[in-house]
Amino acid sequence: MYKNHQVKPNSFYLEIVPLFTKLIWTRADTNTSMLLGLGLIYLAVREPVLISILLSLGLLFYCLNQVIRFIPYLNYFVKVKIRFWHIAGLIIGL
Repeated sequence: MYKNHQVKPNSFYLEIVPLFTKLIWTRADTNTSMLLGLGLIYLAVREPVLISILLSLGLLFYCLNQVIRFIPYLNYFVKVKIRFWHIAGLIIGL
């Protein structure tokens, strides 16, 4: 039995790595992953500009995702309701 101030063991680890704990890979999944990886390597050799653009867009959308995930915490710390135009201005500023 855990008290309110105690942390359950390995709870942090299970939240970080749910991919390895709940996902069962089949042979088809493994083959598909390998083919996608080989296709990415092939495109990187043949079309490096295309891969650069795709990876840059992926990084941009990842950063936007992190900004959007941080909004509730920022709302709590600032104690002011964050409106859509605040977020839009931040995204345009990036």
